[in-house]
Amino acid sequence: MGKVKTQHAEPRSRKEKAAATRRRIIDAATRLFSENGYAGTTMQAIADHADVAVQTVYFVFHTKGELLRQLLLDAGGRPDEPTETMERDWVDEALTDPDSRRTIALMVEHGNDIYSRIAPVWAAIGQGASVEPEVAAQWDHIVEQRRLGIRRMVESIADRGHLRHGLTVDRAADIIFGLQRPETLTVFVVERNWPLVEYKTWSYDTLCQQLIDTVATDSSESSPTRGLSFDQRRTRDTHN
Repeated sequence: MGKVKTQHAEPRSRKEKAAATRRRIIDAATRLFSENGYAGTTMQAIADHADVAVQTVYFVFHTKGELLRQLLLDAGGRPDEPTETMERDWVDEALTDPDSRRTIALMVEHGNDIYSRIAPVWAAIGQGASVEPEVAAQWDHIVEQRRLGIRRMVESIADRGHLRHGLTVDRAADIIFGLQRPETLTVFVVERNWPLVEYKTWSYDTLCQQLIDTVATDSSESSPTRGLSFDQRRTRDTHN
């Protein structure tokens, strides 16, 4: 019997077709990098899994290093989001909400969503960065932007008078930078099989305990985790 082809809605424009092809290549590369690592993944294999000609992969991404770099950019956001994290809508809320626990909750929610998308290719990133200058440069940029973003968040908490007594901005930023990172998520979620929502809850509780003056924030009437995947009110209602 002949091979049955899956029916897909045809993209309406050349731009949409190009975007769909790019998406298939990125998805195929993500799968193969996660399974075989950077060195063990060839452009031909990516093309085969994406059901495109290998020339198309080279035309769109030029090199395997550039493909991994673009994969990193894609993992860091969604098509409707700015490339830089600090330009996204949730960041403004995190910097201005009167309750600094909301700042922590938003960082945990959105940061770990990004890290969960990166986790499958974490090993490949390290391998690629060791041999491809463009991958190393992109990863260094991501890390530096994350460091600066964390410090800006902590400064906003300090400005509101909510930082735990005796804790400096530098030390608080170091605590977040050390705990809120792809490596930590990989240990708990990938290696130890914690559900992502439980990991987020643990991260939020731990960071609030380490960073926030609870006396200064106890007067807030709304839940700091409202509307998030680990909304603690919803979690309590489910368990009651």
